[in-house]
Parts: sequence; C-alpha cells; structure tokens
Amino acid sequence: MLIKNRQSKIKNLIFSLLLFATAHLAAQIHVTGFVTDSVTGERLIGVNIFAATSGTTSDNNGLFSLRTKSPAVIYASYIGYKLVEFHIEKDSLIQIRMAPGGIELGELLVTAHR
Repeated sequence: MLIKNRQSKIKNLIFSLLLFATAHLAAQIHVTGFVTDSVTGERLIGVNIFAATSGTTSDNNGLFSLRTKSPAVIYASYIGYKLVEFHIEKDSLIQIRMAPGGIELGELLVTAHR
C-alpha cells in the first residue's frame, strides 16, 4: 500500500511539472522580422530590439529573432533614430521602420591618454 501511494504521488508530481512547463511555453511568443531606415529603405545592422525579459540585435541583413513572454511591448533603438515601441500578443513576422531623429550631439570631445 505504501509503495502504491508513493507511486501515485510521484505520478501526480510529474503530471504537475509537465502541466506547468506546457503553460509556461504557451505564454512564449516568437517575433521575427527585419529593420529598415524609413527614408532610404536600407536595412539597418545592429539595431537593439528588446522586451522586458529578452533582447537581441539585428544581423548584417537587418534580420532579428526574439522570444519573449506574451503579451509583450517590444522596443527598437538605434543611435540617430527615434525609439520605436509596439505591442505584440502572438507569434509575428514584422518590419520595423526606424525614423531618423532622436538626440543629436552638438559637439563631441575625444580625449586619449598614453
């Protein structure tokens, strides 16, 4: 009787763990796409794409892939461009168009020491 009770508890524990793992995976979304300059249409390399729990950068072809929790607020940032924000709830293939702007530097001073 003790062995059957223990086996039953182990089965319940395994079932609970599998159920939890499945629920956790179901809450994940996969966002893929590419990033372009909104004026020239050229693909942008090295754009930071991030959400609350994960992040990535666009590759040499402007492509990116990101897994995060759903629903998500995704941000794209790049020096010399305005920050882009959008909301996604399911797996998506998107194009991000970055508009020039953002903060401009008036002057830059570089100092080197030897």
